[in-house]
Order: sequence, then C-alpha cells, then structure tokens
Amino acid sequence: MSFSLVYPAERTRFAYADQRHDVCGFWASLHELLGDYPWTCKRVHAIQSLALGHEPAQPARNPFAYVLAFFAPRIPGAGAAGLIIMFAVVGVLLAVAVPAYQVYVARAEIATFLVATEADKQAVDDYAIQTQHWPLDLGEIGITDAQRTLGQMDTSVTLGEEGVLRYTFEGGSFDGKHLMFVPEPQFEGERVSGFRWHCRSTDIAAVK
Repeated sequence: MSFSLVYPAERTRFAYADQRHDVCGFWASLHELLGDYPWTCKRVHAIQSLALGHEPAQPARNPFAYVLAFFAPRIPGAGAAGLIIMFAVVGVLLAVAVPAYQVYVARAEIATFLVATEADKQAVDDYAIQTQHWPLDLGEIGITDAQRTLGQMDTSVTLGEEGVLRYTFEGGSFDGKHLMFVPEPQFEGERVSGFRWHCRSTDIAAVK
C-alpha cells in the first residue's frame, strides 16, 4: 500500500488553486481581460502544476466577456474603444500643440529677421541724414549682397522709392511672402534728423 502525505498548508494551496473554476463567469472573465493578468488562483495553480512537471490546465473564460472587453477602454489592452480614446486624446493634443509650435517658430524667425535687418535700416538712416537725399540703390548704402540666409529661411531685399526696404521670404514660415520697412522722416527745422520705421505687409498677419 502506498499513500502520499498532504500537509494542511499544501491542502490550502490546492484548495485555493481549485477556485479557478469559480472565476470563469462573465464578470470574473471580463475583470481578468481588462486587468490583462489572470486571477491569483489561476497563477497559483500554474505554479503548482509546473512544479510537479504538469502543463497547467485552466478553465475557459466566458466567451461574451471577450466581446465586451474588445470595446472596453484600457491602455494597455488595445481594446477598440481604448484605441479610439487614445487617438482622440492624441488628436486633441496635436490640434493644440502643433499651431502653438508653429506660432513659436514664426516668432523666432521674425525675431531673427528683425535683428538681421537692423543694419539695413541704419544704413538708410545714415545715408539720408548725411546727404539729405534718398538712396537710389542698395550699393549706395553699402549693401552688396541682397540675399541672406537666416536659419531655415532665406530673404532677398530690394530698395524702393523714398528708402523703402522690401523683403521677400523663401522657406520657413513665411515662404513666398513679403514685408516692407517704410521710413518716416523726422525733421529738425528743414533738415532730416532721423527716421521712424514702420513695418508693413499685405500678406503676413501679425504674429501675436
């Protein structure tokens, strides 16, 4: 005669593992699917079976739980509704972040442009104050290269009547658009003593 001795603690573990048959209903199965991990009693059974060299045999989940779990929002889990919600959140964030980033880039480009063109306005100031005449071309105010590269943006400048500086953008946020600096003479008596510059454009909206 042969027999095996099962200690109370082991008996308790086996009894706990047997509870896996009680968690195969709809709600228990749904909870397991949404949690993305098996019930503890199933895990205990798996450990005991593997320790004894057996393949764990788990009861099947309720098939209707799979249907609802497919639409349940959970991350991770890849439920259809979960993916929809995730994409909706990402879409909202992009809808807010992308325009804000574009405004930031536009501001940075305009700031770089204003700093780079300050010397052009100063050149017009110096020439007109010294000669009391408007310059006729860029060469008269010392601008030998009308093309400039400012980061991702290129600009070209032309000199119009009455000292107007007209810039054309290529690349960047203002590709193909134009901007003008228009000088307003300031007088001391009959002589021009300085200029107040105005920035104007017909196709660039104010960057706020």
